Amino acid sequence: MFEIATLVNDLSSENSTRLMTYLPAVGLLFTAAIFSVGLLVTKNAGSVGSQSVAVFPPWWSQQESFAKIAGTGASIAAPGPFDWMVVVVPASTRESRSLKASGALVLLNSEFARLCGIDLPKPISTSYGSAT
Repeated sequence: MFEIATLVNDLSSENSTRLMTYLPAVGLLFTAAIFSVGLLVTKNAGSVGSQSVAVFPPWWSQQESFAKIAGTGASIAAPGPFDWMVVVVPASTRESRSLKASGALVLLNSEFARLCGIDLPKPISTSYGSAT
């Protein structure tokens, strides 16, 4: 049976000194892994003609997220796995820049969109804007 006293004794022994020597290296490795994943999922995010996932604050409703996307003019490809995530396809560099300034916390690339289970060949809605 596992006891807290045993854990405390182990931590106060010389084994804890050995553990403490490896702790900075493990922390650095963990930080590097998180940073690398962040670079991979944001590379080329918002590029023209490719799907991107716009991640809005988690307390936003789907209507708020869609309204922000509608203001950019980018096409909505699909709703994301959560109300605050929307898969979009910018058709121009202006729409791409607008997406980045729309209030989204981060834009994730099309590879992440596929990980979310979304792989649509074309947008399912058209750009919002002037009716001509």
